[in-house]
Amino acid sequence: MAKTIYLNLEDDVAKIINSLKREKTAEAVLVFPKKSFIFSDSINLRLLKKQVDMLGKKVSILTMDERGQMYAQEAGFELKRLPAKSQSNSFSDIRPRTTRVPATLSSPAPMPPAPVAASPRAVTTLPKLQRKKIIRTVETPERIAPARVATTAAAAMAPTVPRRPNVNASTETRFASVRNKDNVFIPPDSKVTKPKHRKSYRAYVVGFISIALVVVLLLVLVVLPSASIIVYAKSQTVARDIDIIADVKAQTADSSKLSVPAVAVDENQTIADTFQTNGKKELGSKAEGRVALYNLTGSPMALKAATTTLKVGDKTYSFKQDQPTVKALTSASNDSNATVADIIASEGGEAYNVPAGTRVEISNQAFGSQPQRLYAKTVTQVIGGNSRFISAISKDDLDNAQKELTKRVVDGINANLAGSNKKLVEGAYNVSVTAFTADKAVDTEAQSFSAQLQVSITGLAF
Repeated sequence: MAKTIYLNLEDDVAKIINSLKREKTAEAVLVFPKKSFIFSDSINLRLLKKQVDMLGKKVSILTMDERGQMYAQEAGFELKRLPAKSQSNSFSDIRPRTTRVPATLSSPAPMPPAPVAASPRAVTTLPKLQRKKIIRTVETPERIAPARVATTAAAAMAPTVPRRPNVNASTETRFASVRNKDNVFIPPDSKVTKPKHRKSYRAYVVGFISIALVVVLLLVLVVLPSASIIVYAKSQTVARDIDIIADVKAQTADSSKLSVPAVAVDENQTIADTFQTNGKKELGSKAEGRVALYNLTGSPMALKAATTTLKVGDKTYSFKQDQPTVKALTSASNDSNATVADIIASEGGEAYNVPAGTRVEISNQAFGSQPQRLYAKTVTQVIGGNSRFISAISKDDLDNAQKELTKRVVDGINANLAGSNKKLVEGAYNVSVTAFTADKAVDTEAQSFSAQLQVSITGLAF
């Protein structure tokens, strides 16, 4: 038999093919809901048909989507249709009873049967109570099932027979009340006091929904979230620090304890040597020029040469003499009344030469630095600076000499330990400088200098 496969709205060609592969049958019917994703383009159905042909299965499609039906036919699929519902030829919702109507027990005397006509007028020949019930049933067919209405009408028009003698009054009253309530016939010798109700389809609907939820959960938790992961190993050098114990009591190296034999070192040495001077000092002439002072504070001010610094970038200048009265200007454009002062560079060199019109920032110990209210501009070029370098001892020269002498002491100790295959390792010894002296001070003009070092070295050699 053909296997029926129900699909979701978002299922694509790959998911459908996977569902077909899991089925062992050669025939299958794919049931698609309306507006499925696969019906968005006809190429999807063509691809599906190609994959189905490769599987060698006979696949049909069942859907109520008109566009999906058209695409399926174009792709070459066979369409399945829902079975057509049989329509009743009767013009009324009251179906006539096909079996013989049993005799009723409600009337004490027989009544002649009334003719049944196809016209609705035949209903008016019934008794008043029964006529109202039948007419009400015809007007509201949705409240009473057609089979029950037909039974009521047939029972009402059937002839009555005398009461059976073997039925007592209580039993008769019980069955009569049931008949009047439910409009059905119950035999007097039956043990059933109430008619059987129609089976409700609610249990079937709840069961179907439960099964569907279980299937969906299985698909989501088991089938769908699957992936194949390939892990490739990559070799990489990993740096590790290993703590090794240097033990003066150990005789041999122990790999299990990570210990090696060591020798205690405690030496005091004095070493001296002469070194070449690498420091340079610039002794060029200082640049000089003239600037205009822009005082926009609104009142005159006094600037002393000792407490005022002028800067152009990282180059500093100073006044050649105090400026007791710096005129106040109304605006920066009114520079005709600006105070003019001579300045000189703090050091010699060509780097202090600047052109005319260069802005100069002013900083005073009392006024501070307010470049928007007090600044200067070079009126003439600041020139005259030149460079001349001489050799002079610098602080770096002395530091390098001390490091070199310390290294020579450590190298001498290692040379003595080389015979026993031991060595002072960086981090395993301490260097304490007792004294370091040089024959010339810093900034002294000299081509060379002599230095002496007294050092104490303690540690472990291994």
